[in-house]
Amino acid sequence: MAKTPGKANPSFTQKFGADPFAMVYNGRVYVYMTNDVFEYNADGTVKDNGYGKINKITVVSSDDMVNWTDHGEIPVAGGRVRLNGPITPGHRQLRIKR
Repeated sequence: MAKTPGKANPSFTQKFGADPFAMVYNGRVYVYMTNDVFEYNADGTVKDNGYGKINKITVVSSDDMVNWTDHGEIPVAGGRVRLNGPITPGHRQLRIKR
């Protein structure tokens, strides 16, 4: 079934987001998710989504879980999101001896 206008993610009204992964860093929660788009038939009507056009990861963050900052989209390596595995960004702190 196609996603029709008005049936968006309840956290965001401006875009879709699915397959979320959250990470806390320096007191902020960052949520990474697939960024989906409407697909249209030749006559302009919304068609069933094949999810083959997902090629970006959306990033949003909050330090109070009420007010959110949309950081935009990150293009994925290889040109599209592989739907057979999770999205799992991370960070690593390195201790460098000088």
